[in-house]
Amino acid sequence: MKAKVNFDGIWMPSVDLVIYSYALNERIKRSLKLFFILLAFAVFSILIPVLHFVLVPMFLILSLVLSLRKFKETKKIDFTGTVCPKCKIDLKTGILSLKEDDKTVRLNCDNCRKSLTIVIEDDLI
Repeated sequence: MKAKVNFDGIWMPSVDLVIYSYALNERIKRSLKLFFILLAFAVFSILIPVLHFVLVPMFLILSLVLSLRKFKETKKIDFTGTVCPKCKIDLKTGILSLKEDDKTVRLNCDNCRKSLTIVIEDDLI
């Protein structure tokens, strides 16, 4: 997949990115896994005497909201090994998951405080 790179206001040459698209069953598995983990936290937080009045509703709401957000993520990009063009330090980003309509990814260098914006040119089919 081709992408344009904007480094601190200066457009750099296009790069090729490897973008993985999640299938529907993978998206369902990922969201259900997160849902049941947070649901287990809600069940186990019943045992905490006073805090369960806050923790149980919080984990129940988080289980619904965060699993829905996880389901909406349709693709992932691996940014491991990405270095800052200015100071040549690793950005320590790793794998980022994107929603279907996300076209830009913004990364920041912790060392020189410069921003790196990656604009995806091609659409996934």
